[in-house]
Parts: sequence; C-alpha cells; structure tokens
Amino acid sequence: MARRRSSSGGDQLSLLDARVTTAPAVPAIRKAVEEWRHDKYRGATETSQRLLTYWFNTDHRYGMGAVSRITQRSERPWRH
Repeated sequence: MARRRSSSGGDQLSLLDARVTTAPAVPAIRKAVEEWRHDKYRGATETSQRLLTYWFNTDHRYGMGAVSRITQRSERPWRH
C-alpha cells in the first residue's frame, strides 16, 4: 500500500519527487564547447580535429546487415 507524504518533512524530497539542477559552471562550459566546435576545434591536434569532425558531422552508423557481417567474420575468420 502506498504511503501518504508527510507534511512535516520540510525540504525533504519524497522518493517519487525528482529535482534536476545544473551545476553553476555547466552553462559556461556548454557555451565554450559550442564556440570551440564552431571554430573547428581550434587548439586540438590535426588528428583530433579530423576525428571530432568525423564523429559529429558524418552519419557513420552501421545498418544491421553490416553488423551481422562483421560479427560473422570475427566468429569465423577462416571463411574469408
């Protein structure tokens, strides 16, 4: 049976209540990262720039057929 909330709990949260808060530095970090991405990852190595550009600007997801083929190859290397 569910319990009623006690009104004498003050600021104590119920198990069913959720509060989401953002750390004070998070908005500034998000802004800095957005500017860094806009500047094409200025200050990162060329390799890191290429990897970040690939990761965020390329549709690199595999279809199920590709995953299946990769799995088959790794399980039966003698079949190539």
